[in-house]
Amino acid sequence: MKRMSRLLVGAGILLVLIANLSVITVPTSARIYLLHSTSTLAIAPEKSDLGILAPGESTTVTLNINYQYTKFAKPKGFLLSGTPTRINVTVENVPSWCTVELDKKVLYASIPVSSFFKGGNVTLSVKATITVLENAPGYEKANIKFSAMAEDNGNIKGSTAEPCTVTLKSDFVSGIDVEMDRYWLYLKPGESGDVSINITNRGNMPIVAKLTINTSAIDKFSLIMPSNQVEIPVNETRSIKIGIKAEDSNEYVNNQTILPIAITYHAKGYTDLTGTVEDTSLTVLVKSAKKPIPIDPFIIVAIVAIVIVAIVAMAVYIKRRR
Repeated sequence: MKRMSRLLVGAGILLVLIANLSVITVPTSARIYLLHSTSTLAIAPEKSDLGILAPGESTTVTLNINYQYTKFAKPKGFLLSGTPTRINVTVENVPSWCTVELDKKVLYASIPVSSFFKGGNVTLSVKATITVLENAPGYEKANIKFSAMAEDNGNIKGSTAEPCTVTLKSDFVSGIDVEMDRYWLYLKPGESGDVSINITNRGNMPIVAKLTINTSAIDKFSLIMPSNQVEIPVNETRSIKIGIKAEDSNEYVNNQTILPIAITYHAKGYTDLTGTVEDTSLTVLVKSAKKPIPIDPFIIVAIVAIVIVAIVAMAVYIKRRR
């Protein structure tokens, strides 16, 4: 029975082909064929939002490609060894900070003879591996497009799929270096000085750095700080200056204070993207010059009297010796 069915299908197809050939009109440039087939192509990712990827990280997404064709499809080599339809897959709109690799750029959709009277569809898949480069800028968004195109095959017209898009973001990488031009400051009452805190941005996004000083222990001096925050581009250094003014005093002063300093920062434009707090400290010494020890006037008179007596005694002694 199966063999008989195949023979009947083959005979039916052959009759249709003969009929097709018999209705060709002239001239040749204007031939109209009774039989033709069209195709449609669609491409879609299993997941369109790939989330946030850290620099150096990779992810893989599967792209499903569906190729449909209508009845009376006659691929090249029909009835002998039908040639599969070639489908080309391409990727575009790839930013410079990531790479995309397809495990297959060319697919082939087989068209069985049995689908001649009813048409058919073939589902194929491609895996795309997306890698964020190590030097990728932070929080950049990528909209990567994938498209597919089916070539003409026999009497089956080619078709192009509507491009699909997958999105992803590169992650924020934080990191700063903090150096002070001095870690202690010695001032006399009434004097002023300043300290520069140099902050280098080692991350992958511009940042806003902020200085917080614990002022609870301040004594005998005041702080002067026009601004406690600064914007820092990637791989650049900016400074925040702290001015310190020691109070005037007529009394002897010897006061040492340690100021705890915290440097916090976040990505510019994203207050929720923060880095690790960096802690340091500044020691401030306010000290008067030592006052001379007061001497009692009576002691001075006594010393002078003793010196005079000694001189007189020496003079008398010398005179007697002569």
